[in-house]
Amino acid sequence: MAKLLCSTDDDVGLIYILATDKHPKTSFNTMCIMRAFNNIIVLIAAFMMVYVPKSLLGFGILPLELESFLICISLNCYLFNEFQSIYVSINRFIALYFSNYYNLLCGNWATFIVNFIIFIERVVHITLETISRISEEKFISFSPDLLTFTALEVSAEGMIWKTLLMFLVAFIANFCTFVKLTLFYLNADCRNDVEKWKLVRKNMRLFSQTILQDALFFIDNLFTYHMGEMSNHRFWLFICATFIWQSVHVMDGFIMIMFNDRLSVLKSFIFGGSDVSSG
Repeated sequence: MAKLLCSTDDDVGLIYILATDKHPKTSFNTMCIMRAFNNIIVLIAAFMMVYVPKSLLGFGILPLELESFLICISLNCYLFNEFQSIYVSINRFIALYFSNYYNLLCGNWATFIVNFIIFIERVVHITLETISRISEEKFISFSPDLLTFTALEVSAEGMIWKTLLMFLVAFIANFCTFVKLTLFYLNADCRNDVEKWKLVRKNMRLFSQTILQDALFFIDNLFTYHMGEMSNHRFWLFICATFIWQSVHVMDGFIMIMFNDRLSVLKSFIFGGSDVSSG
C-alpha cells in the first residue's frame, strides 16, 4: 500500500509541477500530464479498489462485472501510455530531423489530436470488451489465491510479438535520435555555442527519459507473459504479474519527475527553501 501511495504521489507531484510551470506548455509536457493521469487511474481503479482489498480480505467486495470493468479500464490506460510512448519517440525524432515540420506534426494541436484518437479507440475497446464479457460471463478477475488477474484470454506469444514490434518501432526512432544527438555532441561548434549546447543537452535529457520509459513496458510484458510461465507458485505469479506491473507505474512517475525541468518547484514545495536547478 505504501508503494501505491508513493506512486500516486509521484504522479500528482508531476501534475503539480507542470500545472504551476509559468513557461508555455510543450507537447512533451502535455503527454507527461496525460501519462501521469493514466498512472493514477490504474493505481486507483485496479490496485486500490480491487487488488488490495481482495488480497487482505480473501474475497471480493465488488460485483464481478464492476471488478472486471475496473481492471479492463486499468489495462487500457496502461496500453494508452504505451501507444503514446511510440509517439513520444517519433516526437523526438521529428524534433531533430525535421524541425521545420515539428509544429505541424508534433505541436500542441497535433499532440492533442493523436492522443484524442488513442483515447477514443481505447474507450471503444473498453466498451465492446465489457459488453462481450458480461454477455459471455467471462470476467477479468483478481485471484486472491494466485495474487494475479485471471481470465484475460490473451495469447502470451501474441502479446510478446506485439510488444516486440512496438518496442522495435520506438527503438528505431530512438536509435536515429541517438545518432543525431551524438553528432551534435561531437560537433565543436555546438559545444562552443551556449544556446545550441543548451538545446543539445535538453534533447539528450528527453531522449534518456524516452528510452527508460520504453524499457519499462517491455520489461513488464516480458515478466507477465513469459517469465510468469516458469512457475505456478503464487508468490512468483504475484511478482511477475502484479508487483512488476505496479512497480512500472511507480518508476514511470519517478522518471518523469526526475527528468522534468521544473523539479526545483517540487523540491521547494516539499522541503521549502531555495530552488535547486535540475539543469
